[in-house]
Amino acid sequence: MKDINFFRHILSAVLFSYSIYGANVTFNVDMQFETVENGVWIAGGDAGNPGHEMLDPDSDGTYSVTLDLANNAGYGYKFVNGPIDGGWQGGWEEVPAACGFGDFLDRSVDVGTEDTSLPAIVFGTCDEAVTEVDVTFHVDMQFETVDNGVWLAGGNAGNPGYEMLDADGDNIYSHTLTLGVNTDFAYKFVNG
Repeated sequence: MKDINFFRHILSAVLFSYSIYGANVTFNVDMQFETVENGVWIAGGDAGNPGHEMLDPDSDGTYSVTLDLANNAGYGYKFVNGPIDGGWQGGWEEVPAACGFGDFLDRSVDVGTEDTSLPAIVFGTCDEAVTEVDVTFHVDMQFETVDNGVWLAGGNAGNPGYEMLDADGDNIYSHTLTLGVNTDFAYKFVNG
């Protein structure tokens, strides 16, 4: 009998220490084109009602939440601008059919066994959020004498900055930089 009780204690310890959950999934949504007044939520589908509030601690317009989800299972959800009420009413995103599933066009993620962070998706679209863009600076130097090159310098461009080139000889000098979206970039054009 002692052996059976011992076995029960071991089995209980194993069963209660094992969790079917174990994959932390971080959801991210880009709200740059939305006015957010009462927070952002992930709700509906498997996220339920009221769902889970998402946060934007660095105020960059991308809201995030990490959920501990069941391994090797699908998880349906939508993003909501503001909380939903008990009748499921609220500022639901309209997920395009191209990336939605089911009767309510929810979003879905297949959860594996590893922790993951999903790329930020623009609210109400299938598009991943863009965090950087290429910006080309041009300056027309047709009325100036250029002796030692033309530079994009000062401010964020630094000193000496970036040399600009006139690739086709039309006196328009250009230089392209990769910059963060919605960031300020101070500069001046310098002749020589």
